[in-house]
Amino acid sequence: MKKISKVNVEKAIERRKAIYNNVAANMETIEKIHISMGNSKMGPIPSFSVIPFLTCTNCNHCSKYCYAAKGNFNFPRNVNALTENTVLVETL
Repeated sequence: MKKISKVNVEKAIERRKAIYNNVAANMETIEKIHISMGNSKMGPIPSFSVIPFLTCTNCNHCSKYCYAAKGNFNFPRNVNALTENTVLVETL
């Protein structure tokens, strides 16, 4: 498994909690879950993603290999979509 650059787990969790709390406070503005129609690894399989770190159980162990920790939060559109998905899933 390819090793990803070191992630400061505590700082990452803190940032994601702040984003999550902001979105959760405005939950009435969330219209729907964000579904991806696939990607290069899975092919054309619909899927949805949630926030890395807040939804994982053992980040200190696997964060250095975590694909989601490295890539998904680099793009503002993804941050919003993943956060809204997480809020919706946790309120079901």
